[in-house]
Amino acid sequence: MELTIKELADELSVSKTAIRKHMDDKFRDTYTIKKGNKILIKDEGVEVLKGQLSRAV
Repeated sequence: MELTIKELADELSVSKTAIRKHMDDKFRDTYTIKKGNKILIKDEGVEVLKGQLSRAV
C-alpha cells in the first residue's frame, strides 16, 4: 500500500520536510508514483525511508 508524504511523516512522527530531504531524484524515480497532485511512496520506498530516518535520529 502506497503512502503519501504526510501519511508517512505522521506514522514516523517527523515533519514532511524531513521526509522530503531524504527523497532525491533517484529515489523519486525508483520509489514514487504521482497520482494527480499527490506523490505516493511505494512500500519499498517506505522501508528505505524508515531505515534512513532511524539512522538519522
